[in-house]
Amino acid sequence: IRLLDIEKDLVKSNGFSIVPYRNSFFVVDLCYISPNALRRAPEAYLGADSYICANYHIIPSSKDTILDLCCGPGFQMILALGNARSCIGVEINPFAQKVCEFNLSLNQVQDRAKVMSGNLYAPIKDVKFSIIYANPPFIPVPSGIEYPIPGDGGEDGMNVLKKIYGSMDRHFLSEARSIVYCEALGNEENIFFFDWLRKVSQKNKWGIEVFVLGKVYYLEQIRRVAQLVLN
Repeated sequence: IRLLDIEKDLVKSNGFSIVPYRNSFFVVDLCYISPNALRRAPEAYLGADSYICANYHIIPSSKDTILDLCCGPGFQMILALGNARSCIGVEINPFAQKVCEFNLSLNQVQDRAKVMSGNLYAPIKDVKFSIIYANPPFIPVPSGIEYPIPGDGGEDGMNVLKKIYGSMDRHFLSEARSIVYCEALGNEENIFFFDWLRKVSQKNKWGIEVFVLGKVYYLEQIRRVAQLVLN
């Protein structure tokens, strides 16, 4: 990736921002609504959901091995690493993977962390972990509409979520834990994803805690989708 452009005697960002957070630094795409954003479809994404997920991290021990699915620019995996033995991130987007690799070096954790290219669990095969994180795409996007990959969760928003939970048990060490941050469709009585998640947790004998942090009405979500598609 090319972080900087040089024009005559001026040096300018090639559509990136450097974000300091918790004694770490992250190169990420400028927000798509920024007038200086070069990529209207952000690939090295950092948003409000990224920060919320980070607030719920597990404090690791020196024995913990961590997996971060849909790792993007490496925000979760770098913050989660702490005293852990190691961390592997998986990212399907080659551009985001390159940004993540840079951020691992920038924060000097490349000796304990690496990013692998691929779709969810595919590149790690049968490796098991004690902690699994995921901040996956979860936006409901109608079929036929092109939407940035960091947000596209399929028509019901659950496409990636179901794949994550459907195979998670195969990659758990004993006494393993996982934190997944997402948004999901629902009504005043129920979040639709709960019914599917409840069946999976019962099948695998998991203990599950669900925290509902807020609500966004469907018209606002439609407005957000439309805004990014039109941009």
